Amino acid sequence: MKKLFVSVPMKERKEEEIRKSIVKMHKIAEAIMGEKLELIDSYIEHKPPQDCKSRIWYLSKSVEKLATADVLICIKDRFEWNGCYIESEIAHRYGIQTIIVDEEWVMDDIDEIRKKMYGEISCSCME
Repeated sequence: MKKLFVSVPMKERKEEEIRKSIVKMHKIAEAIMGEKLELIDSYIEHKPPQDCKSRIWYLSKSVEKLATADVLICIKDRFEWNGCYIESEIAHRYGIQTIIVDEEWVMDDIDEIRKKMYGEISCSCME
C-alpha cells in the first residue's frame, strides 16, 4: 500500500481544524489515486526544545515523515505557508508524486486564517 503525506497549513490554526483538513485531504487523495493510501500522521504533537527555532524544528520533523511517503497532497496556494511550500518543493525535487488541491476544498477556516495573517482587505473599486 502506498503511503500518503498530507502537507497541511498549521500556522494560526487549531488542532481540530488541522485534523479535519487532513481527513478531507486523505479522502481526496484516495479518490484521485483510485486506491487506499496509508496515511502518514503529519501532525506533530511534541513541543520543540527551548533552545531552537521552533518553526524549523517542526519542519524538520515533517521532512522526516515526508521521506517515507510515496504520495504528497498539498494545497494550491502553499506559498502562503513556508512549511507547505518547502514540503512540496522537496517532493517535486525527489520524485514524490504530488496532488494539489484548492485550499477552499479542505480548509473550512481559510477566510478566518487569511484575516489573521493579512488583516481585513477592502477594495474601494467594489464600493
